[in-house]
Amino acid sequence: MSASDTRYMSKEFITEFINIYQNHPCLWQVQSKDYMNTNFKNKAYEKLLEFCKKTVPDANREFVTKKIQNLRAAFRKKVKKVESSKRSGSSTADVYEPTLWYYGLLSFTLNSETAVESIDNVSINSPDSEIIAEIDDNTSENVLNHDYEGQDMDGNSQKSVNIS
Repeated sequence: MSASDTRYMSKEFITEFINIYQNHPCLWQVQSKDYMNTNFKNKAYEKLLEFCKKTVPDANREFVTKKIQNLRAAFRKKVKKVESSKRSGSSTADVYEPTLWYYGLLSFTLNSETAVESIDNVSINSPDSEIIAEIDDNTSENVLNHDYEGQDMDGNSQKSVNIS
């Protein structure tokens, strides 16, 4: 079987492939600190490639990554179908049951695609946030009183007069 024709991979092959994949969270768990570690990822891909070459001698890294992408894409499609049937108001008995035989094997990836929580540039409790709050207060006060001192686009001093 050539690397280009993988339609007829055995269930045993796919099952073992997924098990090896699961044992390397650096490939699928976005929240993992190892997810960004290229060395870990390269070693994990090498393990998967080693396994694949037993069945597909001309397999390469592209073969491995495409296999992962194809498995995950089919899995995500079924997950969306399940979620859609739950949102539609179907009773528990009517919720879509996926027929994809490896659906349960890939369930470990369900929560792995959410991005790592980002950090605000200015946290609420930082000293800078007090300055920003003070500026906001002064700006609001000036706008409410219709007083404003500043410069126009040419650099000339401008002052608006309180009209209230």
